[in-house]
Amino acid sequence: AKKKSGRNSKETKKATEKLEKAIELKEEATKELAAATQPIQIEVFISRDLPPSYVRTRYDLISMLKEFSQWPHVELVLHDNLELFSEEVTKAEERYGITPQFVRVRERGELQNKEIIMGAAFRCGLKKVVIPVFDYGISVEYELMRSIATVATGKAKTVGVVRTDAQVNGGGISMGPGGRPQPSQQQALITELAKQYEIEDVDLNSKVERGEYDMLLVVQPSSLGPEQMSHLIAAIRNGQPTAIFEDPFPSFVSAPATGSNRQSPGGGMFGPGGPPPPKGNITDLWKLLQLEIPTDRAAPPPSSNVHPKLIWQTYNPYPRLQLQGIPDTWVFIPRDNLNQEHQITRGLNQLFFPVPGMIRPREGAKLKFVPLAKTTAFSGWISFKDYTENLGNMGTLREKQGGERGSQTIAAHITGSLEGDKEKSKKEKKNQGQKKKPPINVIYVADIDMMHGPFFTIRARPDEFVDIKWRFENPTFLLNIVDELTSEERYIKIRNRRTKYSTLQTVEAKTEEALESEYKENLRYEEEFNKKTKEYNDKIEAEIAAFRKEIEDLQDPNRKEPPDPAELRAKIISLTTKQIINDRKKNAEQQRLERERDKKLVKTRREVEQKIRNIRNRYKLFAVLFPPIPPLMIGFGVFILRRLREREGAEKSRLR
Repeated sequence: AKKKSGRNSKETKKATEKLEKAIELKEEATKELAAATQPIQIEVFISRDLPPSYVRTRYDLISMLKEFSQWPHVELVLHDNLELFSEEVTKAEERYGITPQFVRVRERGELQNKEIIMGAAFRCGLKKVVIPVFDYGISVEYELMRSIATVATGKAKTVGVVRTDAQVNGGGISMGPGGRPQPSQQQALITELAKQYEIEDVDLNSKVERGEYDMLLVVQPSSLGPEQMSHLIAAIRNGQPTAIFEDPFPSFVSAPATGSNRQSPGGGMFGPGGPPPPKGNITDLWKLLQLEIPTDRAAPPPSSNVHPKLIWQTYNPYPRLQLQGIPDTWVFIPRDNLNQEHQITRGLNQLFFPVPGMIRPREGAKLKFVPLAKTTAFSGWISFKDYTENLGNMGTLREKQGGERGSQTIAAHITGSLEGDKEKSKKEKKNQGQKKKPPINVIYVADIDMMHGPFFTIRARPDEFVDIKWRFENPTFLLNIVDELTSEERYIKIRNRRTKYSTLQTVEAKTEEALESEYKENLRYEEEFNKKTKEYNDKIEAEIAAFRKEIEDLQDPNRKEPPDPAELRAKIISLTTKQIINDRKKNAEQQRLERERDKKLVKTRREVEQKIRNIRNRYKLFAVLFPPIPPLMIGFGVFILRRLREREGAEKSRLR
């Protein structure tokens, strides 16, 4: 009875949560649709034979759209079960730019590319928003609400992206492989923000007027010039909401480090374009925000360049990364170290900061400093110089890291008014009748690599990365920062909400265990391959070294007897011949070892896939055989009970 009661309570709780979510969604949709002055037209295109990972997304999409279609302002046109070469698909491409997309899915143990179409277009008057594809990793509810709100509510808010050497908005020239200049591409974060906001480039060559932008996004402000830095500081002092991302050692995103020189203008195939431009003093920005950041001087005076310390942490939730020897500067922040009281990080499970810095309020700071992400207690810092000089040597790198220094803050929300600004604001209000100047509102993150483009791909299609199931939510964190500073809190709530589906946890755990064993076997095979290759190469090099020594002995000027020219020539010819033969042997042995390794890898893969298939088949069999057993046992018991009752009071002569 207790088990049944517990099960019923869980089912009741799930039903209640589902009902509450539906009511909340309806209320939010009503607000957005009420703002529309014209009908909202939604046209959806969904292909047939979707991969299993997209079936759930299709169900959620159609269910929510049918809910919205009940409202008078919405006109829904649903094209479902489409063939990829149908007229509707051609119409989607020509009219809205919605094209079939190739997605990587895992079927029968193999990664395959499948072509699908599952996009939508939203129109209201002249306003139009297109979602090329609904990825299964992104909440359908969030995509729909954002698109409806964008077309229904007039002008979008404006995000000013400050132009720095990080060039997150693209359009500039960055240094590619080999130091060759190449056009910089727009970061995935800006592409995502453009679906909701008006994006404008800001060069900071002139003063930013109050109210000109709803917020400023500044990535690597240390690469700004002196005049630009002063304009940025003035804008922040005047209450301009600003998101600052400053990285002491950019690893994934192309940008100069905090203490490095700016990129030289021009350059190209004819050499560098001159000396680097002057830099603004990043410490002036830190003083304004009342931050204390441990640094090392990057160059002797009069240079103001400084290198902040780099953070490391021994906590790593991914065993495979530990096996691969990833440095401790790959910092993963677990849920317990994210501020669950702040709406930016509330509900997030994990963040990933590759080689970040740290921030902390200086002693006696008056501004309010609210940490958003802090490392675990098993962390410390290392100097920029020690890290760069020992990057390839893990042993020495760990020695240079030193001991643990406790939890460190990587991201924080800084708000409040400066003492001098308070007095000035009072005088202005009294003498001129002006509005009170808004307080400082800055979110500071000591890393820019966390906005790396592939992290957005992981968010959209997590199953494409089959080796490791990543759990960090960097894109959500970044989008929440922008929504917080632009006062678009409605999207934060929807974005942080997750639909929970029941899964076969035992099957998933055993499958993960099998994949982990496969990974370890693959590592062992790789190490064995490298060891055998090195041994064979050393053997061949020893033979060549012996020949070289004989020739060097013959050519030794201190030799008592002069060498026989014919013998010396024969030795040199033999050496050349031996080198050619050994190169052929080396290539042949390399190919043999590669074939042997690949054969073992394929065998291991097949064994693991067979093991996973057996696990799933066994539980499928259990699911077929076990459910009928309880009712059969109950039926059999009822049958026996009735038979016994029928025999009660009956004459023995009538019993068989």
